[in-house]
Amino acid sequence: MTTNDYPVGYDIKVDPPGTQVTWELYLDDQPWPAGAVYAGPFGLVATAAAAGLVTDEARAEAYSPQLPEIDPVRDLGFFVTRDRRGETQVVAGGMGSEGAKEMNRLLQEWGYAHGNEKKK
Repeated sequence: MTTNDYPVGYDIKVDPPGTQVTWELYLDDQPWPAGAVYAGPFGLVATAAAAGLVTDEARAEAYSPQLPEIDPVRDLGFFVTRDRRGETQVVAGGMGSEGAKEMNRLLQEWGYAHGNEKKK
């Protein structure tokens, strides 16, 4: 059973890491909305990984050491992350966990990402 206030996730183990993984998505019997597939640590619109992880570029786009901030009430989409680099090289040299935290903070400040909206 799923709830509408918590994201649903699936973990898929792929071996070898370069195996091609594709998906064909539908929402209410219609093709998945264009631009509603997101990838990587910040949940940005996927370009290379929109239909699957079939190229090194797509695998690099989806690579993330952590899940993006997702608000299941407001963020409709298919979010893809890949926690194994495998044979790929992360675009732009990757980012350590401290750098990822700082980027998340900046994206939230600028209104591009949703953070935990807990009242103080």
